[in-house]
Amino acid sequence: MRYFIALIIIVFLSACASSGGGQSSTKSSSDGNIWFYRTNSQGQQIALTLVKDTDQPGCHNLLKRSRLHRIAVKGFEYCEVYAEKDCQQGTKLSAQWLAKRVKSDDKKQPTTKFSKGSRWVFDREGNIMARSWRCVD
Repeated sequence: MRYFIALIIIVFLSACASSGGGQSSTKSSSDGNIWFYRTNSQGQQIALTLVKDTDQPGCHNLLKRSRLHRIAVKGFEYCEVYAEKDCQQGTKLSAQWLAKRVKSDDKKQPTTKFSKGSRWVFDREGNIMARSWRCVD
């Protein structure tokens, strides 16, 4: 019986620890996020995993110049992607919303401001080179 009670207590404490009950004060005020994808030599999309601060607004550099095929944006007003470090002016990259039907007028033409969604494609045939991004709440 003691083992059963100890097991219940351990499961309960584990559930409490993993539920995120304590909010970190450094968490972003928005629920925004940006994800980056590239294509490999077989044309398969692969998520870039070693990208920091994708949930934080502002300008951020990728660890190195990276190949990008597509991005997905959630929760931010918009995001921009740059060819050079530190969101250097004049180096914004454009992408187009790639879907069979496009309802929103702002997604019908290539743009440098990417609103929420997961179909922002830089190059239908492959990848482009990027170095930084900026997201705005």
